[in-house]
Amino acid sequence: MRVWAAGNHSPPDRFCEPCSFPRPTIIYETTSPDEIESLKSAISLTWAFDEARVRMCGIITMDFLRGEEIALSLNLRSDYVVSTWDSGWSAPLSWRSQWAVNRWIDSRDLRDRVTKVKEGKWDGLPK
Repeated sequence: MRVWAAGNHSPPDRFCEPCSFPRPTIIYETTSPDEIESLKSAISLTWAFDEARVRMCGIITMDFLRGEEIALSLNLRSDYVVSTWDSGWSAPLSWRSQWAVNRWIDSRDLRDRVTKVKEGKWDGLPK
């Protein structure tokens, strides 16, 4: 799993340019099956929402990988997630899922990492 300071991630490995300033940057990566499964199991959707609310990208995109191939890419937009890899859909997170995902993000200081990238104070994880 890779977490980016970036907007939507779409094939063939493109990001929404206005929402990925200064450039898409990897801010977290894990291969721990337990960690990935705990995050995946925390995500639950409600499916009833106003499509007009999903116009701009969020600042964090999560790529779930199968090997090095992207199986699912989710852009987090407050209380919504948007999938843009091979299938396009949007859905609101349940309130419990919002809490769990935000707790996961906060426990890894990912918002702080995004801020540092956007301010030019950090180049992301070593490549």
